[in-house]
Amino acid sequence: MDQNTLVQLLQGTITDQSNALEQLKQLLDIDPQQCALLLPIVFGQVVQTDEKLRILLLNFFTRILLKIDVFYDQVRFPVMAGCLEAMCYLLQDESIHVQKQLVQSVTVCLGPILYVFNTTQPQPEHEPYWQLLNALKTRMDGYFDHPNQGVKILAVRCLQKIVQLQSSRLQDDEPGLEDVPMDHPYIQISQLQIECTSVLNRLLAFLANTRLFYCTPTFVCAVMNSVYEIIKTRPQFAYPCIESFLKLDQAQSFLEQIRELALEYGAKSNELQRKRSQVQEDPQKRQKIDNELEADILEALIANLQHLPLDLLVDATVQTMLSYDQHVWDQELKKYLAKQLGQKVDSIEKSFVRDFVPEKIVDVDKIIKEPQQLQPEMIPSRVKSTMDRILQMGQFFEVAQSINNPAKIIANTQDTLVASRFGWMLLTVRVVGRSPFSDNLKQQLIQYCCSDFKSRMDMLLLWLHEESYQDLIAKSGQYEQWTLLSMDLLRNGSQDIPPLEDERLSEMGTNVLKDMIVYRPGARKQALDLLLQFSQSEDDKLRTASVECLMTFVPEHKIASSIVDQALLILKSLELEKLERQTHLFLSCMEKNQQLLQHLFEHYSQMDTLIQEQIQQLVIPKLLVEQVDTILDIIDQFPPGSENLALECLKSLSQKEVSQKVLERTKQLYLSKDLDYRFLSLVVHLFEKQILDHIPKLVNALSNDNEKEISSVFERLVDTREQDEGHALLTAPQLIVWLHQMEDLQRSMECINLLFSIHSIKQEQWAIAIGQMSDQKKLPLLLMRTIIQVCKQFPGIVSFAMKTLMRLIDKRIWKQPKLWDGFILCMTFPSSIGVILSLHPNQGIEVFQRSPQLPPAVEDYTTFTTLG
Repeated sequence: MDQNTLVQLLQGTITDQSNALEQLKQLLDIDPQQCALLLPIVFGQVVQTDEKLRILLLNFFTRILLKIDVFYDQVRFPVMAGCLEAMCYLLQDESIHVQKQLVQSVTVCLGPILYVFNTTQPQPEHEPYWQLLNALKTRMDGYFDHPNQGVKILAVRCLQKIVQLQSSRLQDDEPGLEDVPMDHPYIQISQLQIECTSVLNRLLAFLANTRLFYCTPTFVCAVMNSVYEIIKTRPQFAYPCIESFLKLDQAQSFLEQIRELALEYGAKSNELQRKRSQVQEDPQKRQKIDNELEADILEALIANLQHLPLDLLVDATVQTMLSYDQHVWDQELKKYLAKQLGQKVDSIEKSFVRDFVPEKIVDVDKIIKEPQQLQPEMIPSRVKSTMDRILQMGQFFEVAQSINNPAKIIANTQDTLVASRFGWMLLTVRVVGRSPFSDNLKQQLIQYCCSDFKSRMDMLLLWLHEESYQDLIAKSGQYEQWTLLSMDLLRNGSQDIPPLEDERLSEMGTNVLKDMIVYRPGARKQALDLLLQFSQSEDDKLRTASVECLMTFVPEHKIASSIVDQALLILKSLELEKLERQTHLFLSCMEKNQQLLQHLFEHYSQMDTLIQEQIQQLVIPKLLVEQVDTILDIIDQFPPGSENLALECLKSLSQKEVSQKVLERTKQLYLSKDLDYRFLSLVVHLFEKQILDHIPKLVNALSNDNEKEISSVFERLVDTREQDEGHALLTAPQLIVWLHQMEDLQRSMECINLLFSIHSIKQEQWAIAIGQMSDQKKLPLLLMRTIIQVCKQFPGIVSFAMKTLMRLIDKRIWKQPKLWDGFILCMTFPSSIGVILSLHPNQGIEVFQRSPQLPPAVEDYTTFTTLG
């Protein structure tokens, strides 16, 4: 593979680019040094916008670095440096898929990169690349807090790799800190050890804090697995790692296994026993929770509200409320209030009433009653009304819009409202998800969120995450059911998806649907249906945003066929007034895949004439020069009735840089299908010596509607500028003479009239043509008519014309009646007196008899001659 071939492939389609990288992989195995020469071209491709290409490039860079030792010593560092620069450039990529691949590639390639640094003779120009590597590792550490769980898990593995590579190894055949030269000018072993310790502490600190909101069991397991791998490969870290395991909430169930693991990696029994006693519970202090809630638990819960994590508080509150009867709560509340007020429990009821109830109410028994027993048929309505009240609390968490409308209950500050609203949402969605009446409550919550989706989208998403988590635990399969229901309600009832009044919000809404197609297979069909529906919207911003989202799946995603099928279906029912928005999706698909032009040709003949004209204007800008061969192959097979579309496509392509190829194919198409003059007009100049054989088709097609088009063809054929450059194949005199020799006099006159409208044909060329025709043995019948027209349009040619008429006297022109009639008409010019006097007497008398205006002219001529 040479450089030109590689550049052409990398500038082609994603398939061409993939093939180019595959060929480079093969070249890497066959001739690594030749491959190294082509790598600078590949490194520059990371700036491409196509996500799939960037992923393919990362895979290719990974393969190169894994085989870095096959390169010569002098090119090994430049190859590694190029891969490192490309990876650092992709740190700014916003695509989740690219970020995942980048973290994977860094994890795999970190060892080979360090190997090159350690084994290459240090140079001053190498140090900036070491700084690049440090920046890359820093970003990997930052990915530990990434919002996407997949990226986080991959980042954990990368941090594990950093710890293993920047610490002392267990075996000689594995990479480790010992590989770094002691006297290296810019790689400091002590700094690497500090980084290793910092990364390890980050992992262990996480295990001691696994109750954070963003933690999931999968992520915690990933961290534990990485820590376990560190223990196996780096025993010097076993003690702090196992100690972190003992601090886990689930450590009680695995104490024996953790103890065996600790002893295996060198922990002392007495130390392990001390740590174990710290996490084991004292049986005498174990709190019993049967049918009553102990007062000290409630007291601790209430007294430490501000110090407990929000998710832990919500979990405890919900589970407690669902586990105990109302009378238990009443009794424990009395105990708590008694302790707070310093009173006895028996007197708490009167004291409670005295503090919180107006004094005029003295009948305590009527105030505090036993809970009313609900009838089964009353429960659904009570649950619904309770849920309504909970949802109505949402208004208290809105920021005040003006001084006259202050927020209620909660202070009107942004930070307070955001925190309070999140707590309310979290508590609500967990009550909904874990209630015995969850199905009805879920429907209420969905309707509540969809009624004002723009401001309640975060609540709906929070609930869907809760459903996903519960579904993962219970394996109920209900998450997909509720997600689909949410999508249906959004499509049928919401007017805010996406908001039409704001372009940015429209893009955000359509991007949400796109992400659901990618990451939520269960809701893929509903999200796709919504985007396809929006792609026909009358709102330009919404339609454009929707089509752009859909185009990210064309042509290679599995749903691309569904998008194309919908676009083709619309072609069958086009309306003139809706044409632009109806064809928007199809034309965008055609930009991605020019093969779709064939479907347009198939439907073209069935369209109304006005629609056909508009279609031509819309399609032409979408033709891609890069795929001209595909387009020409389609045009070669165009069906009857679609000639106009084929012609316009050829005209457009013939004006671009591929014009020569297009014109050659047009010539072949014209000859094979015997097409009309319009196709001939594009390529008539390509027929060289046979050009006069094709002019009759142009002449026979001449009409009032196409005069300008035929005239432009004649003008191109006889353009004097082209003659000067040696490109013209037909001179103006040749064309004039040929037209005079036509048998159809009417057509001949019409075409000759067209020539008079061509300004590039000068009087000298007319004179040459007249001279050639007058020398012919058989004079053209229209010769005299042409001479009269030329003399009227070019007065300077009159004297030449008179000399030509003098020569015709020698040919006894009066023997040809039609030409003689034209000759007599030419005698009306003042300078024709000399010609008349040269005639035989009989013919001169006939001229005077048939031209009454001649005697006065002759008398004037005689007077002028005498006086002279």
